[in-house]
Amino acid sequence: DMNYFVLNYLFVHDDAESILDVTDYTIRQFLGDWYIRHFPKPTVNSIVLMLRAFADFFSFLNTLGFIADEELAEIKAVIKDRKWFEMRLKAHNQPGSETLMDTGAGP
Repeated sequence: DMNYFVLNYLFVHDDAESILDVTDYTIRQFLGDWYIRHFPKPTVNSIVLMLRAFADFFSFLNTLGFIADEELAEIKAVIKDRKWFEMRLKAHNQPGSETLMDTGAGP
């Protein structure tokens, strides 16, 4: 859920100062790399549940006017890319798997 993301990643690993600092890249880095490496036994289902939580939460922030429509659209584009997250999970389970930063997929 969002608590796991905020308490274990956002303010610790990402060094963000606010939940409003989250971008599409933050979500991709968290669920496509950090979560897979740190969460005990991650599954496609657990990733899908997190993607839904992100969609709901950032839609709510958009409704309240905290994030712009463009930011929400970028976040939703990443959230819809479920196959990419599935591929990252499968790749992680392969010997010699790389992190996103190793592949040059960083910002």
